Amino acid sequence: MGADRDAIPFGGNLVICCSTGNGGDGRFSCLITDEIPDLNLVRSGQAFPMFVYEYETPAVIPAKAGIQTQTRRESIGNG
Repeated sequence: MGADRDAIPFGGNLVICCSTGNGGDGRFSCLITDEIPDLNLVRSGQAFPMFVYEYETPAVIPAKAGIQTQTRRESIGNG
């Protein structure tokens, strides 16, 4: 699988991979995985993670200066 383990640091994340087929021939496929997918999992497709993680470095609190935390946010919504 993929090499970037920081992209999904905790369990419980899903990735939806969709393909529109080779050259737009109208064929559609979709896979879902709980592992970091290879770039070639689906041909000419896209991957959509359920959650993305963003690093935050608190600069206001001196006791926590230089400590990075991660915030999880949903990337697939109803909107």
